[in-house]
This record gives sequence, C-alpha cells and structure tokens, in this order.
Amino acid sequence: MQKQKQLTRRKLIEVLRKKVESVGFQMGAQVTKWSEIPESPGLQRLTSSDSLEEDDPVWNSLFSVSVKRPATKRDWLQFDEAILPMVKKLAENNKSSRNLCVLIDVLLVRQSEVSAALESEK
Repeated sequence: MQKQKQLTRRKLIEVLRKKVESVGFQMGAQVTKWSEIPESPGLQRLTSSDSLEEDDPVWNSLFSVSVKRPATKRDWLQFDEAILPMVKKLAENNKSSRNLCVLIDVLLVRQSEVSAALESEK
C-alpha cells in the first residue's frame, strides 16, 4: 500500500510538473504573460506563509489554468526567470504553511480530474 501511494504521488508530481512547464497561463479567456505569473492571486496565496486548506477555492482557480510547454531554450530561460522568485518563496514559506504538502494531498484526491484534463489536452 505504501509503495503504491509513493508511485501515485510520483505520478501526480510529474503531472504537476508538466502543467507548470508552460509558455503562458490561460485563466478563462485571459492569457497571462510569464512576467505576470507572479501577480496571479492564486499563486500568491500558494506561495505565501498562510496555510491553505484542502477545500480552499484557490485550488479550483489554480487547476483551471491551461498551460503550454516552452518550445525553445530562450522560452525556458524566460519562464525560469519569471517563476524562480515564486519557487524560492514557496520553498521558504512551506516550512510554516505546508502548502506544498497540501497541494500533493489535493492532487491525490483530484487525480481523476487531473488525468481527464491531461487526456483532453492531447
């Protein structure tokens, strides 16, 4: 059971990684430029020191993001530059907020939704 849970978590982390590797975020009809990613209210809450609960509505807004993978080395550099401050902030604040752990728990609960979303993107 523990081994199966670890495999499931690894799979979900890979799914999350693929979702995050993007050219831009599309929330509804609005496309956000990489430079605007740190201004996203949902991502600001995720990376803050405030703890999110599993049933927080912010997860719905975060999971409704449609993303495309950077195509060139230059795209990757721009994307990395845009998200690096947020990644650092998440790592620092996760010690008190535990939001990364909650994110993994939410992904485990919503695994079927995430899988269906990925299948529809193919």
